[in-house]
Amino acid sequence: MNHYPWYEVLSYYHRACLSETNDTCAIVFDIDGTLIDPRVMQLVVLKAYDEVHETSWFDDKGLNDLTIYEMYIRQQLLKWEIPATKINHICEFYYENHWSEKTVLETATLYPELSDLMKQLFDCSQTDVFFCTGRPEFMRELTIANLHKILPSYKDQITNYNLHMNSRDWEYVVQEKRRSMEQLISRNNVIAFVDNEPSNLIGLTFLPKSCLLVHADTTYKAYQEMPERCLQMSNYINYRPLVDAVS
Repeated sequence: MNHYPWYEVLSYYHRACLSETNDTCAIVFDIDGTLIDPRVMQLVVLKAYDEVHETSWFDDKGLNDLTIYEMYIRQQLLKWEIPATKINHICEFYYENHWSEKTVLETATLYPELSDLMKQLFDCSQTDVFFCTGRPEFMRELTIANLHKILPSYKDQITNYNLHMNSRDWEYVVQEKRRSMEQLISRNNVIAFVDNEPSNLIGLTFLPKSCLLVHADTTYKAYQEMPERCLQMSNYINYRPLVDAVS
């Protein structure tokens, strides 16, 4: 059985939806771990630790060596067999720096495989692109700057209007994404929502079936189950109406 990347399937789904209507459609994306590759930030901070402390724990590490979600850096260090006596010190440095404004601004990087999909969506006058992030509201200006950095050709189309933030704090991400999506579907013809976190997708199963829930297969909490209706590696090959196009 062939497997197709989620962004290629979404590209097809978008074109198929447009072929059936003259109405404007909307697609909503999470940001971190969906559009922005968090491994870049992780690696920069870990290598900065080496530089500051004149160590070499991460000299041989590259992006593909980072396989655990960025919040769980301790598990990643254990997997790399970093000595237990060093881990607390590394984690302290990491958590002090990995969400600093400077780090977030400098390391924001679009997954390169998404360039064609972004061009397809932003160049289409019949499509609105929205962003729904778990980042708290106080990070709005920084987040706009991040989006402009990763999508420089579309700065004029990325404004506060497109960006839905978390009005509370990090522990309320699922609830806040639900609130944002309730607003978006009440005003727009939302045909897809994309996120790399299973918990966020589970929280959005109330969305109409016409809205495709897409799992961005990047880095995520692997122990969580995905909703059955979610477009993901294990089932999207058979997802109607996509089967005829991709089988």
